[in-house]
Amino acid sequence: MKLKITFSAILAVLLLVFCTALGIPKLAVSEIPELEKLSKDPRLENPSGLSKLKFTIFKTGEKKASSAFIFEGGPLFHRKQIYHSVVFVEHPKGTFLFDSGLGTQIQEQYKDHRFYVKPMVAYQNPNPLVSQLKANGIDSDKIGDIVLSHLHWDHAGGVEDFPKARIWSTEEGRRHLQEFGVQKGYLPKQLDSENIIWKNLGFSSKPYENYSKSLDWFGDGSVVFVPMEGHTAGDIGMFLNLPSGKRFFFTGDITWAKEGFEIPSHRTRLLRSIVDRDQELVGKEIYRVHSLLKVYPNLEVIPAHDGEVIDRLGLYPHWTE
Repeated sequence: MKLKITFSAILAVLLLVFCTALGIPKLAVSEIPELEKLSKDPRLENPSGLSKLKFTIFKTGEKKASSAFIFEGGPLFHRKQIYHSVVFVEHPKGTFLFDSGLGTQIQEQYKDHRFYVKPMVAYQNPNPLVSQLKANGIDSDKIGDIVLSHLHWDHAGGVEDFPKARIWSTEEGRRHLQEFGVQKGYLPKQLDSENIIWKNLGFSSKPYENYSKSLDWFGDGSVVFVPMEGHTAGDIGMFLNLPSGKRFFFTGDITWAKEGFEIPSHRTRLLRSIVDRDQELVGKEIYRVHSLLKVYPNLEVIPAHDGEVIDRLGLYPHWTE
């Protein structure tokens, strides 16, 4: 049997070695912020009074990569499962998605990536959400809103598959997309349809936990969005608070693995120089979540790509409620 060695494979190995050599498994002291004072929501003291909601997670693509490639201090020979996920949330007042994952046009759109980035972000087994919904008898038109954690290709790729949904992002995020395009991880062709119903997601000055701003989506404390800066411009995180008392925090791409928050630790140096807009801000967000976990050890933090965490929760058809 002949071993086929491609240029992409060689480049991926070289990048891995380079990233591992430069890895420093700890945030620099200068990146540790003065955290906001905790602002606890009194409604969480009696969670049974919260609106009944449930959520499930769909996988729209996947890959495996060395943990040493995913976060500084990660073991070189541990292959970490990476998912391209979408959170599907049902609430008495409406059904929405957090991110849209890989869409039906991903193979054509992916060709626009810069050649040296492709080995690092390659995906396998694409399975667009709209196709999964149809296969399971779920009407995609019931999804009224899609809230994007950010506009990178693997989070916003399915937007044009839902032409009737309102698409929520920050103004800062859309400006960053227009200014940098493929230079900073976007694939503009995914978001160029004139039929997209764009909506601006803005935060109030009301503090939430250790965030100075927030947005209570339904006004009942069950779904709360917070600004998470650094990876792109205008990143968004989502808290889901269930009547059972369980709490979940979806953190987008601030880290690609929960270990990043637990250590705490950045992505490898080369990766963050390519994919992160502001490395110092990312470091502060990592430490913010790290500090939050110390206060709430039972808070379930879910980075968008951490397949191991997502598998523990369970993919569709498993629902958490």
